[in-house]
Amino acid sequence: MGKPYHAGTAAANGVETALLAAAGFVSRPDALECEQGFGDTHAGANADVDTVLGGLGVVFRFEKVQYKLHACCHGTHAALEALATLRAAHALPPEAIERITLTVHPRWLRVCNLEQPRTGLEAKFSYRLTAAMVCGGLDTGALATYTDAACERPDLVALRDRVRVATDESLADTAARVALQLKEGRELTQSHDLDIEVPLAAQQARLLTKAAALLGRSDADALWRAIEGWRTLSARELAAALVRV
Repeated sequence: MGKPYHAGTAAANGVETALLAAAGFVSRPDALECEQGFGDTHAGANADVDTVLGGLGVVFRFEKVQYKLHACCHGTHAALEALATLRAAHALPPEAIERITLTVHPRWLRVCNLEQPRTGLEAKFSYRLTAAMVCGGLDTGALATYTDAACERPDLVALRDRVRVATDESLADTAARVALQLKEGRELTQSHDLDIEVPLAAQQARLLTKAAALLGRSDADALWRAIEGWRTLSARELAAALVRV
């Protein structure tokens, strides 16, 4: 439970900080980089704080943010994207698949390769079960997909047990290759790299689909309209729109 707790704590800290600022709480604007600031006191004796904080307030990373389009471990996403591409292109029923091979960078084996998950939370860290979910047509962007019961579903377990995970050190850790061996004899292959830029329209469609899986279509559409209109809304109006969602 630690990994989702970390993300939740970071989000909670952001909300608390915004509420404190709105209530009049003040602090140094240069608290990270000032003398005796966070960087100076927490980076360690031999750290180069200027390098770590270089570009602060000038260089921004928002354009490089990667969205989690599946509600599971990031390490599974490249393989799931490749499998989803094959499934959409060939409309394959699960019973047509003899074997599924996922090839990933070996670093991920210690993160998301639980072979026989028993809980919904463990399922999020299982290459084999998440692959079975995609091939079985489940929505891996929906939190409701990851349940203890899903780990015991006979059809998913049967698919899971036909998944093999292989490694290739030459792969980027953002990439994966998948191969579907069909019972008829054909083999279908597909690769995906999460670092490849996705066109804006495609990002919008995928994010709306994910948001709808989490919030429902009506609230997801309302949230998107609020975000699209942020340039014409005051900060208070935008916050009010987000709270309503």
